[in-house]
Amino acid sequence: MKRWLWRACAVAVGLLGLNCTDSTGPRSFAGRLAFAPAFASSTAGIVDFDRARITVVQAAPPNAEVLDTIVAIPPTADSIDLSLSIPMSSSKEDMLLYLRLVNAAGDTVFQNSPYPQQVTVTTGGVPTIVAAPIVYVGVGYDAVAVTIATPDTSVLFGDTLRLTATAWNAQGKPIPGTPVAWRSLDSLRVKVPDAAVAIVVGGTQRGPAKIIAELLTGQADTIVVTAVPLPAQPKLQLSLQSSTPNVGQKYLLFVQPLDSLGTSRVVSTPLTITLVSGDPTHTTFDSATITVPTNGNIVQTGVTFAQAGSYTITGSATGYASDNVSATASGALVQMSGTNFVPQTVTINAGQYVTWRNLDPVSHTTTEDSGPIWNSGLIATGNTYQRLFGTAGTFTYHCTVHPGMTGTVIVQP
Repeated sequence: MKRWLWRACAVAVGLLGLNCTDSTGPRSFAGRLAFAPAFASSTAGIVDFDRARITVVQAAPPNAEVLDTIVAIPPTADSIDLSLSIPMSSSKEDMLLYLRLVNAAGDTVFQNSPYPQQVTVTTGGVPTIVAAPIVYVGVGYDAVAVTIATPDTSVLFGDTLRLTATAWNAQGKPIPGTPVAWRSLDSLRVKVPDAAVAIVVGGTQRGPAKIIAELLTGQADTIVVTAVPLPAQPKLQLSLQSSTPNVGQKYLLFVQPLDSLGTSRVVSTPLTITLVSGDPTHTTFDSATITVPTNGNIVQTGVTFAQAGSYTITGSATGYASDNVSATASGALVQMSGTNFVPQTVTINAGQYVTWRNLDPVSHTTTEDSGPIWNSGLIATGNTYQRLFGTAGTFTYHCTVHPGMTGTVIVQP
């Protein structure tokens, strides 16, 4: 809309200066005329045009044509030069001015009124500015009414809604292609981004707004569109058994569906939830896709963190606002794999745990070398053993089944 209003205004403020000379007679006359076009309709900006055609004829018979020219209106222009030269037979002469604005298809969409307009060209001095309205003569110029087909309705905040309107002639028949200008009387509630396009957008303030469809000939119709806020969305709630889990140990992760008020919700159909970790490399879920069953209101799964650090887990489900839970894992995990302790040396702080997990098909132990201070006994495939280290020091250990398997735990104060 701004583009066409700007282009229309470029013509509206332009002056048609007729610098008139007689190049054929025995005397030469220099005359001036200033012509200021003004659109009759404030909604003229919705109609495109790219040129002005100017024709000047003598007012006296035989009404000889003295000028017929076309002035291009570039899309980027902010003004147009309508200075023209025409022959005159005397120092003061009445002429008829025809001004037409033409679109890219070659159709005249606006013209001066009256058409033609009688103007007097005189020599010398400052010319009198002749004002005349520019009226619409394109498709639908003869419309007598417009009706909005869309009934009173509502639109959500931020949503778009397409409207339709029809222009009618005096015989009650529709006139397809008639330009219609749209505007809102309360843009905080419902706005019209482009007056030439029948689309409204829900604003940020609840309530009704009058939407007007207006023809360039002045006829209008109104409907009411009410802006309403987005309905509150149900959401998920995630909780972890511990916000400071030990590396290598499994913890329960709980997911609950809640209504828009934050109250626990019993689902009427199975609700599938997808879990994603911000550090998927070091996070293991018992299942990353879990389901709240029909008539259920909670579901749980196990999660293990393989490395010390901060983690964020996000749960999402169709139709629900997602949620996340954060945890900071500490300690170290040692894998028993290929008859090796991996990694062979770990470093932790006093007060933290080391967890050993057996990934081999045979049993292993983790047994401190000197005391032993600890001895896990046989750890079967897939099982774990945890030990809390409360004091600083360096501790070496081995597997009693496979003496070649050795490791070290360094505990810092």
